[in-house]
Amino acid sequence: MTGHGTLIVSGGAGGVSGYGGSGGRAAILCDYHYTFGGRFHDLGGMPIHPAFVNAVTPTMTVRSIDPSAFGLGFFPLTMELVVPSWATANAQKFAAATNLFSGQTTLGYTSVRGFWADTDGYYFMADYTGNKVRGFGPLPSNDMLWETNLEYEPFGINVGSVTSNGIYVYVMRQQSEIVYVMDRFDGRQLYTFGLEGGGITWSQTPYLDGALAYIHGYLFVGLGNKIYRFNGTNGQYDNYQFAVSTADLGVVGGIINMMTFDGRDLCVASTTGTRLACYQILPPTRTHGLSLAAPSTCQAALPVPFTWRRTRVHQSTARSSTRTRPSWCCWLPTLTFCMLMASRWLCRGPRC
Repeated sequence: MTGHGTLIVSGGAGGVSGYGGSGGRAAILCDYHYTFGGRFHDLGGMPIHPAFVNAVTPTMTVRSIDPSAFGLGFFPLTMELVVPSWATANAQKFAAATNLFSGQTTLGYTSVRGFWADTDGYYFMADYTGNKVRGFGPLPSNDMLWETNLEYEPFGINVGSVTSNGIYVYVMRQQSEIVYVMDRFDGRQLYTFGLEGGGITWSQTPYLDGALAYIHGYLFVGLGNKIYRFNGTNGQYDNYQFAVSTADLGVVGGIINMMTFDGRDLCVASTTGTRLACYQILPPTRTHGLSLAAPSTCQAALPVPFTWRRTRVHQSTARSSTRTRPSWCCWLPTLTFCMLMASRWLCRGPRC
């Protein structure tokens, strides 16, 4: 392995009765006297069965944050909720722990219908007007990595939502049950599958508006005033749904227009509302936000002296000698000098 970047290792999943899995672990050996120019993200173990809270009405808390537009999101790295502006390329940020305004960030594009950020800082946006999906990051960079145009796809109309499981990106268009699965790093479309069951008529209103979340192997979809759960692999309805009342959304006649996940709660909102309704879908033992260990760096091998070993044959008697040269030799600006040094110590004896 060469290069630089982020080495991310997720924790294991708990069993049916085991709950939490082991934490992520990573190790790397720096050889050839180079360093690994990146970071380690060792994610804590996450429960999966029976982690989901399957209550008819999950515990709901209200966050006093005005969504104002579409595309609600959450940055796990900074523990901030992100509220994009529809008409401008900016977004407001709020601390997830306090709901207090923490600043603005530039997204670079308007008409953001769906927004999702992964634990390693990469994030994705669904451009409703342009019918495109874009990948960015990793934070703090907001450079665009790729752009995929879905304008000419045969199913549905404009792009409605985007989510990710840290490996693939999942995209849905309005008026269609088709899920587009894309490569997270270059936006290539890999395959598609359809969501089946739940009694949903996808071609009728209300349409899907930025309310899609991939959580622990399942796709949560918000339509109208209900949230449905589907298998994230084959698209089958998981026989679980719950209602989101207009009272929860805080506006008469309000429907779900956006959704995000903060590590424990599934938060939804209406564009005409003035608050977020957050439903606890993981056990109370889980804290807000995904577990993220402090990054560790690979120790540089360069300061350590290295060894050249050579064998000289003299009068049929083999003897070996070890000579140590400091590591700064290979950092000298003149390659010729290094070659001369190597020739001096290595190229002796009858074979030369």
